[in-house]
Parts: sequence; C-alpha cells; structure tokens
Amino acid sequence: MEMLINQYSNSIMLSGKQRGGLKSELKTRQVDMKLGKKGMTENFIKEAKYCLNSNGVIKISLSSDKTNRIEQAKTISCLLGAELISIVGKTASFFLNKDE
Repeated sequence: MEMLINQYSNSIMLSGKQRGGLKSELKTRQVDMKLGKKGMTENFIKEAKYCLNSNGVIKISLSSDKTNRIEQAKTISCLLGAELISIVGKTASFFLNKDE
C-alpha cells in the first residue's frame, strides 16, 4: 500500500488512472473510522488527521442518513485537507497528498 501511495504522492491532482488504482486498493481495506452520533467532534478530526498522515489514505463510515452523506464527506475533506476519492454506500475514502 505504501508503494502505491508513494507512486501517487508526486502529483497535485489525481488522474483517473491514479484514482482508479487507489479505489481498487481501498475496496478491500477495512473501515478506519466510523462517524458516530456526536458527529464531527474535535477528537474525531484529530484521530482522522493522525490516521491520514500515517497512512496517506483513510476510509470513514458515514451516517445512515443518505441526504447528509455527501455533505459530510465534503466537510471531512475540507477539514482534513484531503481529496475525496469515492463514496460507496455509507463509506467515504480520502487521500492526502503529502507533497502539498
């Protein structure tokens, strides 16, 4: 996984091929964090940043409310400074470009 991240960390924006490669890797990865009833607390953001900085990618399980998922994913992306890779069902995947 680290080799895959290093391969993509040289670009500012991910190309379709790079995004597809990350999506295929993240498809089999377990969820790193779950967004709980309290929502996006300071501790949630702090732990998500730690996980994202150590791995380069993070997979987060969002709320069950379908209307809020996209908004939650966009908010998390902005707060973490990461790029949203995909939203599949209740799960969102993010990528951090460490060169930025």
